[in-house]
Amino acid sequence: MLETGLKALRWLVKVQTSAAGAFRPVGSNGFYRRGQEPAQFDQQPIEAQATVAACIEAYHATGDMFWVAEGVRAFEWFLDETIWAALYDSTTGAVAMACTWIG
Repeated sequence: MLETGLKALRWLVKVQTSAAGAFRPVGSNGFYRRGQEPAQFDQQPIEAQATVAACIEAYHATGDMFWVAEGVRAFEWFLDETIWAALYDSTTGAVAMACTWIG
């Protein structure tokens, strides 16, 4: 079961990686239909948060630092300058609940 979960998470991490190597969650404006490209627009913070959480659990299960790096990369989405609205306030720790990716 662990191997299947890790395999699925590796696939998801790959799908959620832009050509430039940044975390890019699949947008909710079309999602990711079989045989098509993943939607780029209407990315949701919950995707980044869920990926961070999954990577933390994968690290705890395996001790593999790959998952730490992937979790950090997913969190950095909140700091991405291609998003119009600030999604993370480092002074308060507040995180926005919705946004649209425009890059």
